[in-house]
Amino acid sequence: MDKTEDYDVLTEVDDPEVAFLNGSERLEFRLRPVPPVHSNPIRKRAPRPLQRRPSSCRSPTLWITLLCMLLSGLVAALTVIIYRRTFPEEIQAANGATSTSGPGVSYDTLPADEDYGSTQSPKGLTVKDATEDLDTSGDRTPSSLTSSPSLSSCDYQETRLPQHVRPTVYNLEIQTSLPHRNFSGTVRIELKIFQETTMVVLHAKDLTILFTTLTEDSSDGINLVSRMNTCQASSQLQLTSRKLLRPEAKYVLEISFQAPLRDDMHGFYSSEYVDNTGKNVTLATTQFEDTFARMAFPCFDEPAFKAVFRVKMVHDHDLLALFNTPVRTTEDIAGKPELMVTIYEDTPIMSTYLVAFVLCEFGKVTNRSESGVEINVYAVRHKVNQTGFALQIAVAALEYYEKFFSIPYPLQKLDLIAIPDFSAGAMENWGLITFREQSMLFDPKESSLSQMDLVSIVVAHEIAHQWFGNLVTMTWWDQLWLNEGFATFMQHLGADAAMPALASWSRMSHTIVQSALTSDALYSTHPIIADIKDASEVASRFDEISYSKGASVLLMLYESLSPSIFQQGVTNYLYKNKYGNAKTEDLWSSLDNAWHNSTLTQTKDQTEITIKNIADKWTLQPGFPLVTATLEPDGKSISVSQRRISPSEAFAIRPDASLESWIVPLNYLTATSPKNATSVWLDQPAKTVVIGNVEQKWYKLNARQTGFYRVNYDEGNWVELIKALKEDPEVMSAEDRANLLDDAFSLARIGRVNLTTAFSLASYLTKERHFLPWSTITSYFDGAESILFETEVFLKFRKWRQDLIQPVFAALDCSAVPSDNIPLRRQCVHIFGEACHADLPACIESSRRMFSKGDIPVDLRSVVYRTVVKHGSEVEWNNLWEKYRSTQIASEKTIILGALSTTQNILLVERFLKYASDPTVIRPMESTHVLLGLSMNFVARDAVWRTIRELWDNTLYVKYGDDPVISGIFYCLHWMTSKRDLDEVKEFFYKPGRKLGSGTLALSQAIETIELRRKFLDNSLKTLGDILANC
Repeated sequence: MDKTEDYDVLTEVDDPEVAFLNGSERLEFRLRPVPPVHSNPIRKRAPRPLQRRPSSCRSPTLWITLLCMLLSGLVAALTVIIYRRTFPEEIQAANGATSTSGPGVSYDTLPADEDYGSTQSPKGLTVKDATEDLDTSGDRTPSSLTSSPSLSSCDYQETRLPQHVRPTVYNLEIQTSLPHRNFSGTVRIELKIFQETTMVVLHAKDLTILFTTLTEDSSDGINLVSRMNTCQASSQLQLTSRKLLRPEAKYVLEISFQAPLRDDMHGFYSSEYVDNTGKNVTLATTQFEDTFARMAFPCFDEPAFKAVFRVKMVHDHDLLALFNTPVRTTEDIAGKPELMVTIYEDTPIMSTYLVAFVLCEFGKVTNRSESGVEINVYAVRHKVNQTGFALQIAVAALEYYEKFFSIPYPLQKLDLIAIPDFSAGAMENWGLITFREQSMLFDPKESSLSQMDLVSIVVAHEIAHQWFGNLVTMTWWDQLWLNEGFATFMQHLGADAAMPALASWSRMSHTIVQSALTSDALYSTHPIIADIKDASEVASRFDEISYSKGASVLLMLYESLSPSIFQQGVTNYLYKNKYGNAKTEDLWSSLDNAWHNSTLTQTKDQTEITIKNIADKWTLQPGFPLVTATLEPDGKSISVSQRRISPSEAFAIRPDASLESWIVPLNYLTATSPKNATSVWLDQPAKTVVIGNVEQKWYKLNARQTGFYRVNYDEGNWVELIKALKEDPEVMSAEDRANLLDDAFSLARIGRVNLTTAFSLASYLTKERHFLPWSTITSYFDGAESILFETEVFLKFRKWRQDLIQPVFAALDCSAVPSDNIPLRRQCVHIFGEACHADLPACIESSRRMFSKGDIPVDLRSVVYRTVVKHGSEVEWNNLWEKYRSTQIASEKTIILGALSTTQNILLVERFLKYASDPTVIRPMESTHVLLGLSMNFVARDAVWRTIRELWDNTLYVKYGDDPVISGIFYCLHWMTSKRDLDEVKEFFYKPGRKLGSGTLALSQAIETIELRRKFLDNSLKTLGDILANC
């Protein structure tokens, strides 16, 4: 049955209060009854029936039997006493804990007379790496398990699952009680055996296992499980069969389980919000990527173990129940009028991390794509009026991708839902995309251009995943870039097609390539494809390399091969691997076939170079090349060479270990051809390229910064480039001007370009009106000030910065910018922003005036708020804090948190840190943003560092140890500079026994960044002072 017919949700944008569930005639449905539990928490194996000899009542055998039973009881009692003294923590967890999370999986059952939803925890035994020997002969479901389990090592020692047993279908039944914050369920997994074995290994974490059976379809239903192991380190449930499992037979594994709803935004968790009447409302939702599906139900929780999911959800009648697929039917439960069952259509074959379900009381808006796909956007009811823009982008992006890939979206519906508590920006669950509110909601009257950019990009990103990641999935997490790099690349094409006025595609080099180059320049970077031995390493790979560098390499191939060839290769890749798993080699093969089979003229380079030859260099090696170009004496050719460079090399922090080379697609512009680029391959360490007579004028490599490399020129060409820009900045594109600034200041920071050259280049900015160059340089200027803050050079640098922006700011009128003039709105945001970042008095005064009148253009709210807090008193801080507490606009909350972090009052800094550590005041997902914002504030650095140390072991590591969020915490350290800072960071985090979780790589990058900042200060401070003295 169609979903809208079943739920009849009537909510519209202008009437968010009328979402309700329409009841219908339903069939009786019950979860499988749970076997009774023994009263003793340490249970004995069910005894086999005694074979008693015929005898008289007067026979002494009876008395002997009774005596033996008495002695056995005494022994059992002593065993319990000894066990309680030996394992007090386990017994305590079994008899009164409110959470079953812990080192192992508990085996137990609920009492038969105990209604589901009781807050009483199961009287089970939580064990570490426990082994249970089961006597299940003749029983389909064991009535009891062994007594005290023996602690032993796991039978299967690998961290990744064996490949010879694979799921084909999951039949999953979940019952959830939101009032009691818990759930229970049964999963029946149909198995395919590829090699004879006696072991089945899958994942389960923080679940109480009630019963487990393994049966052969053609047999009499005998349970084959003879032993059950749980392994803490790998979150594995290991089952041993008492007979050989054969490939020709069909088997069904059935597991009943229960657990509390989590509160850490992982697995199946609860979230709470306040509605517009002041009522606290609870919802339940999921986040299964990367390895959190195992927290919601036992499963083969690796991306290559794809299967079909058939799901039933038992839930309160007044809740909306969403799943990946549309609703097939609903049923009532006899005797339980408050409950209902929702049964969904089967999913396509898919990975566990893409499964999702949500129970909530939300409203929605709806539309359909040209191909008939129903697209629903859900939000808290009083925020449904903020969902229209996301719906607009979703419809347009889906239609664009269907045409681009020539593959229809394979599901009947696509839901987008904004969750109040959500750790990631969004999650691409197939057919049910979950978002953080800040990433999806847009108020036409209150949200800024930056928020419009964010929503369009994030929505387009997640919908691109419906093909890249969902339809075709990476084989293992070391291939993560195939998901995230592709989605990051495609998001700009999708957003550009959905909202051309935003010009997302033309901004990709600025938003993606520049940030990736900064991250990948570090010595501590990693290749796009790098070994991941087990799941504990996965979270650290959700970083700039997988996302932005992956997208940058794809952009380079897109431009080098031609858009049409790239599109054909990608379409071939998706067709060939749909509903399956793929590796990077599969992509290269499809692109190569499209390239060499194209009707375009075959060049010598094209016939001799394969895509794999080109791309392997970019994905299997860390870093990127510095291309050095020198004009030859003939004035018609340039010699170009390449060599990897890392910032560490310039200051001899570590020995240079970079002998790599790349096949680089060079494209170049000249003064005589400034708009039309010419391309050539640099496929060796050095090469001479004929570019024509430049007549002693400029040339520029990496047109529009579509290549993933940096360029340094001979001194004469730098002079010509600077001269040309000072005469007329429009002589080349804004992307190229931003690229020159990016390369010059990045290379000056590591001593490859003279600081004099970089500062001379920046002097042209007094004539720059486009936002891209200003946005690029602002990040470098902010970074420089954070290093120079405590030096005598700081004020000189600040004055020079103000002199650059002052004439541009004076010529800008942002008082009445038409909403449809996107370029002018961007210009105002970035130029006004740079002026206030530079503490230009006119910008500070303008911000104060707008703030006091309460008349701030929505696009300027962020910079105005930050400026008045930075240069204001406690009055302005309190004013904005109250606004944070009252606003219903999620993006406004984010802006205000950033503004509050700029205060120069250390007492307010301490208060803000106290608020951030209290989840009832600031949501946990926002508290890390507070830390990061304050870490960029000169006066707050020490307080932030102290707070991180105080909270690390018991709060930050516990909450985020296995979450990509931990990288953001380590990013707070990037703003440190002194040797004392460096020593303290090393001493704290390298302390024996201190746990880093998935943050090991992020810590290495933070330490390297501090080293670089310190070395720059030591090596360049005097030179910088001399330059500024002469400006």
